[in-house]
Parts: sequence; C-alpha cells; structure tokens
Amino acid sequence: MASVVIGCDVGTSGAKAFAVDLGDEARLVVPGTLARVPYPTQSAAANIAEQDPAVWWESFQACTSRTIDALPGGTKVQGVALSGQMQCVLCLDGQGD
Repeated sequence: MASVVIGCDVGTSGAKAFAVDLGDEARLVVPGTLARVPYPTQSAAANIAEQDPAVWWESFQACTSRTIDALPGGTKVQGVALSGQMQCVLCLDGQGD
C-alpha cells in the first residue's frame, strides 16, 4: 500500500476518521485505521441542542491523528475527504472564535 485518502466525518455524536486504500488491493478501508472520538451535546431547554465547535476541532484532530498514526510506514496521504453535520451554521469572528 502506497497511497490512501483519509475520510473524516464530524457528525452529531462524534468525529470519525479512516483511511481508504487507493492501491490494487481491493480494500476500501485500511484495517486498524478507524478512529472515533465522541463529544457531548448540551441541552439548555427543550428543543435546543448545542455543541462546542472547539470540541469538534479537537475531536477531528484527535481521530485524524490516530488514523494517520495507524498507517503502515511509507504510506502517502493523497487527500482528505470531509463530511459534516447537515443544517449546521458555525459563525466565527476574525480570530476564529
């Protein structure tokens, strides 16, 4: 295996990452590379759900690092595919807060 694409999902209950083999070995997911980091949802009142975007970022970094660390030596990451929560708006200021 020489090349992979890292798949990442920042979902409603946690961040997930895995590696997809781009070679001729007919493996979609490279064994041992699936990582998941869950995060909490806060509910201040009925029909209100909030999550901390900083926790999303930390979880994304953690599971992606675990996936990359699990790759065999010499593997090249050729790309990253991202998926996120639907119908989600994240507003940031000039400092990224």
